[in-house]
Amino acid sequence: MSVVIDRHATLETITVEVDTGDTDGQGIPVFDSGVDVSAFVVEEDKLAVSADGSEIRTSLTIWVPADEDVLPAEGDRITYGTDTYIGREYKRIKRLNGELQFIRLRCQEE
Repeated sequence: MSVVIDRHATLETITVEVDTGDTDGQGIPVFDSGVDVSAFVVEEDKLAVSADGSEIRTSLTIWVPADEDVLPAEGDRITYGTDTYIGREYKRIKRLNGELQFIRLRCQEE
């Protein structure tokens, strides 16, 4: 089964700041420097399910091609335009032959 990206998705430049897994002295997550990547972007409200089963309202969905230098994941900070988001629901999208084609990430406003 192939994946059809939303017909409203456009290829845009986003900035990905990878979550280092560390926190500063006040418990705030620390992120690596931002890296610009190309992604198909759709601004839409969706309900995502977190790892603990709770529902999260997301407002941005991105599909990052597998050949990009940085592939975002849950917890990473995404900047699109002037808005910042946190990745909340991650999914690997594969081709029919099993190769990774895209990373889909649903994001919540920060």
